[in-house]
This record gives sequence, C-alpha cells and structure tokens, in this order.
Amino acid sequence: MFPSKSPKPGLVGPRKGRALIGADHRLAQASVFLCARALSRAQEGMAIMASVAICSASGSFGPETTLRDFFNRAYCRLKLSGKSINTKRLYDVTLRNFDNYLGRPATLADLNDDTVTAHIGWYIDRGRSPRTGNKARDQLLAVWRFAARKRFVDEWPDVEPLPEYKRTPTAWTPEQFSRLVTIASSPVMVSSGRIKHPHATIYGVPTTIWWPALLLTIYDTGIRIGAALQLRCSDYSPETKRLHVRAESQKTRADQDFILSEQTAKVVETCIASADRELLFPCAFRYSLYYRFKCLLRKAGLPHGRLDKFHRIRKTTATMAELHVGPGTAQRLLDHSSPRLTNDHYLDQSMLPTAAIAEKLPRPVLKTEIHDLVALSLDSLLLDYSMSFGGGSSRKSVVNRVKRLFEQCGMTSVADLDGARLLAAIAVRMQRPHDYKPPISALVADDYRQACRRFVEWLIGNRGILGPTLEAFSLLSDHHPPMARYLAENPDLLAIGGAE
Repeated sequence: MFPSKSPKPGLVGPRKGRALIGADHRLAQASVFLCARALSRAQEGMAIMASVAICSASGSFGPETTLRDFFNRAYCRLKLSGKSINTKRLYDVTLRNFDNYLGRPATLADLNDDTVTAHIGWYIDRGRSPRTGNKARDQLLAVWRFAARKRFVDEWPDVEPLPEYKRTPTAWTPEQFSRLVTIASSPVMVSSGRIKHPHATIYGVPTTIWWPALLLTIYDTGIRIGAALQLRCSDYSPETKRLHVRAESQKTRADQDFILSEQTAKVVETCIASADRELLFPCAFRYSLYYRFKCLLRKAGLPHGRLDKFHRIRKTTATMAELHVGPGTAQRLLDHSSPRLTNDHYLDQSMLPTAAIAEKLPRPVLKTEIHDLVALSLDSLLLDYSMSFGGGSSRKSVVNRVKRLFEQCGMTSVADLDGARLLAAIAVRMQRPHDYKPPISALVADDYRQACRRFVEWLIGNRGILGPTLEAFSLLSDHHPPMARYLAENPDLLAIGGAE
C-alpha cells in the first residue's frame, strides 16, 4: 500500500486532531504550536551556549565577521562568564535589533559612531524611551570597546548618550497594599482572565495562601521577585522567624537575613505546611505569574501597568522603611552601594517628610492683611520711602511735607490712613497759618496732595500694602481736581479739621 506520510513538525493533522478525545481542534493546534515555538527557542538557546563553549583562540576576526559571531565566540566567553542567562539574553535582543535596523547581519565594520548613533535614534523613532536607547548603546559600546581593546577594530567609540527623563519613583500606599493582599487572600480570584475555582492550587499550595505569602514576604524583605521565587523552604527558620536569602539568587551576589513580622511568618509557615516541596514559591512560567498578578491588580482597582508589578512592592518597602525607621534604612535594606541609587529609583518622595518642607520655610510677605496694619508705623515707612530714592533737599522736603500732614491728622500707622482727612488737613493749611508760617498757596496745596499720592502709591507697589491705602490713593490720584476748586466745591472740608 501507499506509505503513510508523516505530519509536518509543529502541526496536527485532521485525523490526529479527531483522535484527541474531548479536546477542541483549535486548542490542540494552539497547544502544539506553542510547544513547537518553545522547543525552537530552547534549541536556539542551546546552540548559542554551544557556540559560546567553542574556543576559537587561534581564529581571527576581521571587519566582515558578524557581530553575533564575535559576541558568541569571544565577548560572551571572556566577559560574560558567570553572568546569568538573562544577561546574555538581553545582549542577544540588542544584537537582533541592530540586525533589524541594518536589514542584514551586523558586522564588526558597522561599529562606527555614525551607525551606532543612528541606531540609537531608531529606538526613539519607534516610540521607545531614551532609557531603552541608552541601554542598547551601553551594550553595543561594551562589545565595541572589547573589540577595540583586542585590536579587532581600529576605531574607539565616541557616542553620546541620550538625555533621559528622571521619573519620580511610585510606591503603594498602605491602604492600596492592604487592598491588594485582601484580594489575594480572597477565595475567588482572577486567574488567566477568568474567575478561578476557590480551591485552586499552585504546586499543591492553595492560591489563597501562596499569593499572600509571596506578597508579604517581598513587602517585609524588599527582595526582588527573582530572588523570592528561588527561596527554599529550608531557608526559613520557624523558631526565630528568620528568612535567609542566598547570594546565588541575589543580584548583588550577597547573602541577606531578615526577621519576618508575625503576620508574614504565620502565612509563610502555613504555605510551607501546605505541600511537600523544595521551593517556597514554586512557579512554572514567569510570564503567567506576571499576567496573574496583573489580574489581581485589576480586580483590586489598582494601576496595573508595566511599572506597577512586583518591583513597586520593593519601592514601597524602601519608602516605608525610610519614613518609619529612619534615614539611610532603605539603602541598607536594599543593599545598595550608594544612597543616590536609593533616592533616585526607590523612594517615593511624595510620602516622605521632604514633600512638606515648604511649610517649614519662612514665607515671603506678598500682601499685608488689614488686621496686621496696626503694627506698621508710618514713621518707619516714611524712612524707608526716603531711602528708596536717595538724598536731595527736594526729596527730603517732600517727605517732610507728608510727615507734617500725618502729624497734623494724628496718623501713626497704616490703619489710620484716610484720604479725606489728608485733604482736609491740606485745606486747613490753605486757610490758616501753621508752624509759624502763613497759609500755603493753592499751588503748594497741590504739591502736598501729590506728595501724599506718591507715598501711598509706593506703599501699594513696593510694600504690597492693601486695604485703606486703596481709598486714600483714589482720593489723592492725578484725576483729583485742584485743591482750590475742591475746597470751593466742598466748604465743609474745613469742618473735618486737623490739629492746629
């Protein structure tokens, strides 16, 4: 008979699909496709690791050598030895984007200032942030400097970084984090976009225990999610409530020990007793973990963007420690090398006392309220007024005229300013002798009024004093009629009086 044809890898034939009893054909196709893609990526990773292991010390690299080949055979083997697989993966992503930008495999000859600078701008044109472009620049320049140091290329890099935006770190408030843990402890939670069964488990641990234990552990310690997922059940001591974080799982490659709170210790002990296993928080796929955490945030009514994942809990711990324990605590807790790193990327300044520092600063006087006018002496203000325009006999005579009018009216403070009384005092001087001098003429009377007007205008413009000065200024303004006519039109002006 005819030989049977074997189906193509990664596909499921119709007969084989019908043989999947109780399974939907479309679901079977998608499952096999995902498995094939995962296998392909795994094979690609194994090929990269195999190429890294090949020692090519006797071989030489020329300008036509592809950048990926140089990275695998030289840079990765000599510079990234002992680094995590994720570090090599990020370099591989950068090299792949460089190839996509050029439209061909990049070579060592492409390591020049013009090409690399244009490639960084390519990230901005695609809507990426300056930090993303600078990250690609840092990785490309690291490979470039290594190649120049080994004299595989002649030119050294001189590519300026992009100016970055300094964003303020954002932490969860205690009320927000309490809401998140409450939703995580709820028997009905969102999982994979659907309401899951109340008795769902993760590797034998009920989700109502697994999630609160993970969130509270990160909150008490401030460790990264990668280190939290590598914790073992043996790392926790129930007697002392001490949690040991091994250096192998830390980004800083240093051991750390933490004393958990009573609340967290109780949940962690329940989590350990739920199932027999090695890891404290076993998790098969990191992607599904992030997606389910996003569903938790959405159900709790909290922001669930890219910057609102597990690392925001680490920022919350740092901010709360700095606020409630003391300055410098966050840096020691997070094991940072400098306080600047902690302040710039982990401390939510809106929750720290520095956010309210403006209340402790001396406040500038913008305007004087009416109830504060009594404390302002007219004599001191006149002295400041005379010093504001320097010396000169004419200026001094103007100030003396205003001072004599104030004394005549009995005005000692700004609260006593009254335009009508000042005009009455000028009118009295026009009709009666004062200070052993004859009555003043109408022209001199207008000069008195102008002198008072300038002083009141100076109070408003230079001292910001409002209130009664506005009324005085309106009566003494340039639109006021001459004093002779004003006195003829207001014969009762003399009745207002003025001390003789």
